[in-house]
Amino acid sequence: MADFCDKLKSGVLWIVRWDNRVGTKIIFIVMCSLFLISWFSGIFRVLGNNLGLNQWDYIACVIALCSMCMAILTFISQQNTERNTMKITPKGQMGLLMDYVRHFYTNMVITLAIEHKMDGKYKKAYPSQEHLLKLKADLEALHPEAFVQNEEQYKQIHNLLILIRNYNTEVDVAIMHLTDKSIDKDVKKRSFDTLRLKPGLISDRIMECIGNIWGRDAEKCMTALREDIVEEAYKRENLKSDSVEDVAKMNEMINGLGTYYYGEKPNEENGKPLSDKYRDNGFVKNFFRDDPSMFYKLLNVNVRTMVEGRNSEDSPKIMLIPFHNHRLR
Repeated sequence: MADFCDKLKSGVLWIVRWDNRVGTKIIFIVMCSLFLISWFSGIFRVLGNNLGLNQWDYIACVIALCSMCMAILTFISQQNTERNTMKITPKGQMGLLMDYVRHFYTNMVITLAIEHKMDGKYKKAYPSQEHLLKLKADLEALHPEAFVQNEEQYKQIHNLLILIRNYNTEVDVAIMHLTDKSIDKDVKKRSFDTLRLKPGLISDRIMECIGNIWGRDAEKCMTALREDIVEEAYKRENLKSDSVEDVAKMNEMINGLGTYYYGEKPNEENGKPLSDKYRDNGFVKNFFRDDPSMFYKLLNVNVRTMVEGRNSEDSPKIMLIPFHNHRLR
């Protein structure tokens, strides 16, 4: 029995780490049932000997008890599923989708900063994994089950779930590549290409999804998210976007930018437009269509702060860890 309990404990711990809610419940019910069968078998064996029950009476009791336990566990599982489904409404899901857009703007800033810091150092160092792990998005914020009454809407949320899950996988792959000195630098650069592309792409798909499901509310979302991104950009510089003094400070930072980390530095004199490559960015297409240069100005100020900045403990905001036998300069 002790050996069985140890195996059960290991199994439950494995289940807790498995990111599949439906599968988790099924396996958990099965394992609990096996545990109960083993435990009650010992009890009925003793009772059977004391009460004179025959083999068939013993088997019938075990089966009846197991059926009752399965019914109770199934009921609890169904109740939990219903409660989880009721926790999120379609309108609430839209708010969570907007949170994703803000998250992916931050991800773009961090990705560009790490990429710049790694330039020329792929064989010498790797970024601290904490920076990359923070890029991963929480899949629990997506609830396709809230749209079970509409197959097309369910499919759109589910497709977003797959897209963001794939992004999380790409973050894991990038970590493996960047922390392995033997991986060719071109492979590591391709990982950055992917991580740089995906925030804008996913944000574009999110807005497409909002437009298809919530229709007229999509325009309000775009306006709100533009304000949120601007506010986030100011916040990252410890400024407030509604302060005249802080707006002036931000303009000074923008004017102080040299080369851009990403995008094209706007030519204010001849009004040179951005190339299609940068106009197609999901953030520009959806939130800064009338002024793409504003997005890239704010983005590059934020990236520069991450590249050059230091935290409260006076260590770099983006920490590079040298490979064995290498020293960074």
